[in-house]
Amino acid sequence: MAQLGIGRTKLYELIGAEQLATMSIGSRRMISRNSINAFIAGRPGSPPLSN
Repeated sequence: MAQLGIGRTKLYELIGAEQLATMSIGSRRMISRNSINAFIAGRPGSPPLSN
């Protein structure tokens, strides 16, 4: 959430709208770095990402 600068509610909205891909590891729901980077890269006006 810190990397995106959003709160928990907005994070859940993005997951529900399938704008962020998640995966389950045990009972935990995880968001991959690639999913976050793809979301950021798709936002208008976002700077290029460096890995």
